[in-house]
Amino acid sequence: MGKADTDDELTSARVRVAQMVVAGLLAGVLMFAGIVVFLVRQRGEGFSPPEGMPVISYAAVALFALELAVWKLLPDQIANNQAGKIARGTWTPGPGVPATVFATDTAKLLSVFQTKTVVANALLEAVALLGCVAHLL
Repeated sequence: MGKADTDDELTSARVRVAQMVVAGLLAGVLMFAGIVVFLVRQRGEGFSPPEGMPVISYAAVALFALELAVWKLLPDQIANNQAGKIARGTWTPGPGVPATVFATDTAKLLSVFQTKTVVANALLEAVALLGCVAHLL
């Protein structure tokens, strides 16, 4: 087994983990959205009588706009910062993680990819859940 084989296995394993985390985030949002739609349809209305647009709806729209800007900038900023540390040789794994786990630049860059992917999708999940709560109310 050559170095390319181990890199390919590492890459597919790390990408698979990122895919599972994203799928879990999406599944949580979809399940909650399904519950919200079911509850609203059962009662015919939200939990409170509609009196104009509730404040939480305005907050959800404002947070969506803010999160969209953050989603576009923050994950790339995190990735660029970490890739720069890898290039300079100053990147270190988190506390409690042995450095041997990240012996190659490929392993380090895959860790950066995972972090960027999880942060980007968690930002979207947060605003999606708030939107579901706004619809419920």
